[in-house]
Amino acid sequence: MRLRMVAVAATVAGLLFSSLAVVAAPVARAAPAYDLSTQMTVASDFAAGRGQVGISVLDRETGFVSENVWSHTRMRSASIVKLFVAESLLSRARTGQIALSAQDRALMDVMIRSSDDAAMSSLYSRFGGQGMVAEVARKYGLSEIGPPPTPSYWGMYQITAHDIMAFYRGMLAGGLVPEDRDHLVGLMRSATRNGTDGFDQFFGIPQAMPAESRGVKQGWMCCQEGQRRLHTSGVLGADNRFVVVVLSQVGSGTSYATAGQTLTGVVERLFPGGRVPPPASSRNPVGSLDEVSEVSSGVFRLRGWVFDPDVPQDPVRVDTYVDGVGASSRYAGDPRPDVGAAYPGVGSGHGWSIDVPVASGTHQVCSYWINVGAGTANTVVCATVTAAIDPIGHLDSATVTGMRTVAVAGWTADPDRPTTPTEAHVYVAGTGTALSAGGARADVARVFPRLGAGHGFSGTALSGGGGAASVCAFGINVAGSRGDNSVLGCVAVVLPQNVVGSLDTVSARGGRVSVTGWSVDSAAAAGVTRVDLYADDVAVGSVQAGLARPDLSSHFSDTGQTHGFAAEFAVSPGLHTVCAYGIPITAQSTYLQLGCQAVVV
Repeated sequence: MRLRMVAVAATVAGLLFSSLAVVAAPVARAAPAYDLSTQMTVASDFAAGRGQVGISVLDRETGFVSENVWSHTRMRSASIVKLFVAESLLSRARTGQIALSAQDRALMDVMIRSSDDAAMSSLYSRFGGQGMVAEVARKYGLSEIGPPPTPSYWGMYQITAHDIMAFYRGMLAGGLVPEDRDHLVGLMRSATRNGTDGFDQFFGIPQAMPAESRGVKQGWMCCQEGQRRLHTSGVLGADNRFVVVVLSQVGSGTSYATAGQTLTGVVERLFPGGRVPPPASSRNPVGSLDEVSEVSSGVFRLRGWVFDPDVPQDPVRVDTYVDGVGASSRYAGDPRPDVGAAYPGVGSGHGWSIDVPVASGTHQVCSYWINVGAGTANTVVCATVTAAIDPIGHLDSATVTGMRTVAVAGWTADPDRPTTPTEAHVYVAGTGTALSAGGARADVARVFPRLGAGHGFSGTALSGGGGAASVCAFGINVAGSRGDNSVLGCVAVVLPQNVVGSLDTVSARGGRVSVTGWSVDSAAAAGVTRVDLYADDVAVGSVQAGLARPDLSSHFSDTGQTHGFAAEFAVSPGLHTVCAYGIPITAQSTYLQLGCQAVVV
């Protein structure tokens, strides 16, 4: 008995913000006894006619394995073989055969969590390639693993559902030392929603078991040999009780969506209701997580019911953890007449509801139902939640307007204080500028009605230097609210550096040459630079660039208007080349040739 959570997403200026809507929960119903063989038959019947679908399921509590007719059929591995590479790396590093750098371990982590192909290719090529896979197959007695047609093409290994199940069984039973086993399974439990290639990994096990404690390694590949491969595999239950492997291959004309529906449908039929069933002999607490909903910014409500078969009329203690850290403890004693009706003799006082605050980001929230009496363990149910309590927003634009100024615009709001204007702090080359974010942004209000429209910011940010720079804006958390400052975005700009300017005119009259132009030292825009003049590479004079040039202010907002120069000098008759050089005021800048022009005297 659980709520289906509906995700609602909206985008403003490149920002993704998700919220959860709650659908009414069903009342409690007593579940029939679970039989894996029966469910395998149901799942196999569902998969019939949907391509080649190999299924292998192990109940580690009983040692019972149930498989369908395709479980020994070889299929190309896609990313499932990454498990073998991770096992090899962990095993050999543990015994000192290889040394893994921090970067190597980071590659291994993203290879499993996000199915990163580049990470796999790097590790596979540097640490043994086919030899790694062959050694893992030998170690676990996997007789159905076949090599790829080309050694470097790791996605084309041949695997079977049976052998992948056997790998999981051996790895969990001691093939890896506990620390390494738990690390690998932990990576699978923290699998990202999307792979690094953008592919949605939540098909099969994750989609069919959204509220269950699970760890997965998925695989996808198309369209080698005219086939599309889609695989889901992993462990179910906080104690890794079940190993589930469903491999599939269909014609390349069948979409990933259709293939994914098949895998999800198989797992749904293997585990009705999306939950790992309790053992028939279990006396552990029985219950349901009915609801997970965000009741206010960053606060999630968990609601359900639980009773212990050994003391059916007594309230059960419910301990809640966020990312493994204790958050609350209470007893389940709220009225739930539907529970009493479904389980005669236990009474109706077994409901519970807990509001749990979390930080911004994605978290795993778990409720532990504390066992009393003859049960084997506490019961645990988990849900993944995503909260946005840090300021949200976006740096929409950044435009250079002066030597050391950038015009910026965007928006930011603090979800904890939705109607309170916050600030945006903008940094350019190490120099910060605070801007009030209270301007009207009707587009923000349309997408986020709860926030309102008064969250826009715009203004001039100062730069600490010239040249290439990043303009970065930060949303500032409202004082007294939960959360931290957050990055709204960065934009690359190029600001003027050194001396800038121009030799605009060169003219001759009566044996004399007249010149005009302008010059500014970008590191000291308010100062007056010196301009050195040369005729045919011979110095003919210097002049201060301090004359009025109103046109400059329309291009450079921070220079002022007094950077023009004009001068004249005598030269001999004939053709001459006249050049002007802007001389910097500061040591940070270098001189600039403002231009050269030919003139006949």
